[in-house]
This record gives sequence, C-alpha cells and structure tokens, in this order.
Amino acid sequence: MVLDTKHFVKDYHEGFAPINSVGVGHVHMNLCCTLLLKNGGPELVAPYETVTLPAHATVGELKWEVQRLFSEMYLGLRTFTAESVAGVGVSQDACPVLGLIDVGSVVVIEGSVVEQQQLADESVHTGSEAASVSEGGGDSERVVDCACGADDDDGERMACCDICEAWQHTRCAGIKDTDDAPHVFVCNRCDNDVLSFPPLSC
Repeated sequence: MVLDTKHFVKDYHEGFAPINSVGVGHVHMNLCCTLLLKNGGPELVAPYETVTLPAHATVGELKWEVQRLFSEMYLGLRTFTAESVAGVGVSQDACPVLGLIDVGSVVVIEGSVVEQQQLADESVHTGSEAASVSEGGGDSERVVDCACGADDDDGERMACCDICEAWQHTRCAGIKDTDDAPHVFVCNRCDNDVLSFPPLSC
C-alpha cells in the first residue's frame, strides 16, 4: 500500500506473473482486471488492476473481489456492482475461474454504478461524470477544505462536514482507513465553533 503520494505511475508493460507460489499449499493466481460499465460510455472504464485470488476461486469470488477492489480504490466506483464476467455465462458463478479464464489473460468485469444508473434513468446523465470514475476530480460543486492543504478532490476517501459542507480526507480527520466513514461528521473548525456558543438557559 502506498500512502501520502500525489503522483504515482503504474507500469502495465512488464507483464503479469500468472501463478505465484507462496509456501506449500498456498497457490494464488494473478489476473489483470478492468471494468466495463453498462450504464456508462467507453471513456468511463477504469485502468487495469491486478487481482490476486486463490487458485481454486470461483467466478463469483472473482466478481466479488474485483467489486471490492475497485470500489475501495476509486471514489466514482464506490457503488459499483459487478454483474458478470465478459465471455463467461451469468450462470457460471459457482465454476472455478481456472476452467473458464486463461491464466494471465485480461478479464473484463461488467457491471453498473448506482448513482450513474439513477442519473441515466432520469435522462440527466452527461459525459461530465467521466472524470469522477477513475482518479477523482469529479463533482465540480464539491468544496474541499482539508487540514493537509488539499483544495481539490484527489481520489482519496473523504467525509463531508454536516455543518459547513466542506469535504476533508478521512485520514486527516482522524478516521482510520479500516473504519467506516461516520454517518454524521463535523469538522474540527465547526466543532470548535459549536463549543464556543454560550450555553442555553432553560
């Protein structure tokens, strides 16, 4: 895991080791996966990511792992739902991956993003959402005011203050990456302002 990095470049040309053996009886396979959003244009496809699975994993487990990986990694894909694997029948979820997909091949997972589906249903969907899927930089009306100095959405996990509606990184607000974002969040500045109010006398 790489933390606190503003510029990070992945090398997709080095090839992927199809099977890694880590100790006795722990055989894993690496698959190069990407997404195809059914309710988005081709420009909304996220970059390739390497997904590591046990060698005996099923197609259903592959879909679940890809859904988890991409929804944790990309803000615009938080509500991504994996529906099928391109080239593999929908009813094949219980079948092992190795019997259906060649090891080391590129795997395309088809699915949809809930917010984009709702926008498409309302006929409001435009191409402007393309930037929000991959590396951040989505909602232009979002105000980012973080203690680290960030003033733009950089793709890191954020929480919105329920009072001033400014967004800040959850890590900068003291929320661990392993913890869920709170349903009610108040930034330090607003919290201090609330504490400075005179007490109500009844």
